[in-house]
Amino acid sequence: MKKEWLVKTLATGIIFIFLSTTIQPVISTTTIQDDKLNLVEVIVSTCKFNKIENHKLVLKQQQADMLDILFNDLRVKLDNILTVKDIVEIYYEMIESLYKIGLIPKCINLEEAKQLVTEKKPKLNSQNIENIVNNLEDNENIFCQINGQTSYTCFFSMIGRNIWFLNIRPIAISNTICYGVWPWPYEYKSGFQGKTDPPTHWYPASGYVYTNGLNGNISWNGEFYGQLSSDYYTRGFSYTVAGVKDFRGFHFSNFKAGICYYFGYAKHVKLGYKQPADPPWP
Repeated sequence: MKKEWLVKTLATGIIFIFLSTTIQPVISTTTIQDDKLNLVEVIVSTCKFNKIENHKLVLKQQQADMLDILFNDLRVKLDNILTVKDIVEIYYEMIESLYKIGLIPKCINLEEAKQLVTEKKPKLNSQNIENIVNNLEDNENIFCQINGQTSYTCFFSMIGRNIWFLNIRPIAISNTICYGVWPWPYEYKSGFQGKTDPPTHWYPASGYVYTNGLNGNISWNGEFYGQLSSDYYTRGFSYTVAGVKDFRGFHFSNFKAGICYYFGYAKHVKLGYKQPADPPWP
């Protein structure tokens, strides 16, 4: 009886040891996979005159969340701001906060970063300003500080125009931001947005854009499109429309969330809620 009890005890112990060595690696592997899932790739772009330099950062989810928090905080701070001096101070605070949490690469000098987002407006007399503003529409601003947080947003330092491969003519445009996407039928066949059949239609940019310039404080919220030109610009297998030209500053792309964050200075901004006309099929 004692012998039989001893055999059973040894057998149970061996099974327990086997299960322990089998289960342990599975638990470790799962932990590693979870860590990888919590990493977020963010592209930080420094937008200088006619040049964009990209820096890839791999962040923890908490750091990526801080980017969203900082831009929401920036938006609240600027709600009742009217002077350029106050905006510049808030932008400097934003730069320093981004540095502290590692969202601006160390290769970029702090003072250089501050200068990049606060380019000085041209000196114009009151008569010139009045003439310029009188020719602007209500949804348009020039020589302005700008910040935004939007989806379906494309940044270019060089963009192509017109239709199809043989007709695309590259045009040098200094740091243009485009809003809204009209994917070609090819994109639908590839499963764009989970759809498989035409007709194609516009997908608006969604979020907010704030500007303070010669035309005062102008903001856009909700869903909107670029309105600077009747031309359609190509990005991959899709069309898009320019909304900001001559941008200087910082741009952050969170591909996992599908959101762009940016702040700095722009010479010309024009956005609107009206959907652009459908471009010709490629």
